[in-house]
Amino acid sequence: MAWTKVSTNTTSWISADAETDAVSANAYASDGSSVLQQFITFLATRGWTGSLTPAIVDSGTIISYSYFIQKTAVCEDGGSTTWGFEIRYLNYTTSTDTLKMYGWDPSSDVVGATAYMNADVGTQYILSGKWSYWVSDEDSDSFAVIPGEGGMTRCIGFWPHSGEMFSQGYQNTNFPRYSGLKPLCHSSLSFEGTASNGLAEGVTRLTGVSSGSTGMNPQPFKLDYMWMLNSYDRPIFRSFGGDIGSYLDPTMAGQSIFGPNQSTYVDSMLIDGKYYIAIGQYQKLLLEVGTVPPIF
Repeated sequence: MAWTKVSTNTTSWISADAETDAVSANAYASDGSSVLQQFITFLATRGWTGSLTPAIVDSGTIISYSYFIQKTAVCEDGGSTTWGFEIRYLNYTTSTDTLKMYGWDPSSDVVGATAYMNADVGTQYILSGKWSYWVSDEDSDSFAVIPGEGGMTRCIGFWPHSGEMFSQGYQNTNFPRYSGLKPLCHSSLSFEGTASNGLAEGVTRLTGVSSGSTGMNPQPFKLDYMWMLNSYDRPIFRSFGGDIGSYLDPTMAGQSIFGPNQSTYVDSMLIDGKYYIAIGQYQKLLLEVGTVPPIF
């Protein structure tokens, strides 16, 4: 039961300004070597489907490159749900490129009107470097995306084990607007909204420990489970035992592990002789890697 790094992109993401042509590095290369194409190639090993040839629309001043990806995953109730997304890279002739992601319903081929992610490629340094891919040996679904080589060590993508996602994370039957997890994100693994739910809220409901408590055990502690809600109190996923855990600091009120601008922090922790990838600033998602520290 452990997470390992299985591959690293051969191409680095370029944080481009208006004077730099970053399309072949970031969005699309005829040989499939762009960062987004290598990301989709990796997703295929975790049960996702999507073409390596984007839908290209040239409007003169803007050229868009769109990749449509989807996955049907087994949920915690034994049923299955299909998640679909459009990853859209916008190349501007007079300004900085932009990366966006939308919800997409594969059954009707309808794309959501509101972008989950809107990253200015010129300033989103979190995307920089060569993206590395980590997987668990417990299943064939879970993964984490951590740019390390040549960039900032942050987590920009995560998916849990098979059977751990809640289909109830959907706002409605069309798009996973509030599902809380997307396979790629530019600054945080955030749920929609800014309410202080998430790890602390889930732990409160299961253990009686408050996120703002200074009660019987005010020191941070590790838990062998993760229970994640979104900001609308819909459950996102839960993991009991195995190589996914959590690290809770009960003295930090309102610190959601998937809160905006917090969840991308990545470090390693040694707890009881085992190393973990620790994702989060105060409340942390823990991915067990074994007795050897992870190299990002």
